[in-house]
Amino acid sequence: MTIRGPTWRNWPASGGVTGVAEPPEAWTGNPASRWDEQESENAEPQPLYMMMMRLTNSGQRMMGSFPMRLLEINHEVEQHACEIVAQFALLGGWDFVSVIRAKDNLTIHAIARDLAAHGDLETQTLPAIPLEEFVETMKKAWPPRRPE
Repeated sequence: MTIRGPTWRNWPASGGVTGVAEPPEAWTGNPASRWDEQESENAEPQPLYMMMMRLTNSGQRMMGSFPMRLLEINHEVEQHACEIVAQFALLGGWDFVSVIRAKDNLTIHAIARDLAAHGDLETQTLPAIPLEEFVETMKKAWPPRRPE
């Protein structure tokens, strides 16, 4: 079931849609809780990706009249059956970062492509390996040397 509501393209410059006091439920809450319920207990955890986002000039203009567009991005990610683990606003060369759990590289690529298609964002996506998992992998790849 797809929940449709006001989008940034039909949101009036006054800041709201007549009769809509708050954004639709699909844009709020913790998206991770919905996906956790659907995963089986034996399922292998999906890979993590860091998606950094930078607003384009049109994206910066859009944010002034429709800041809720950021929450609409969450909805677009969820449509790809992915989980947003965390999101942060940044200082520096990138405006935002989202930690996303996705099925594979092709899925995260489709998300980046779809988000960039609006013309509001530029993205850079990096695979992320939890540090504990990385250390365990390194231990297996390079066992400790015996002193000579």
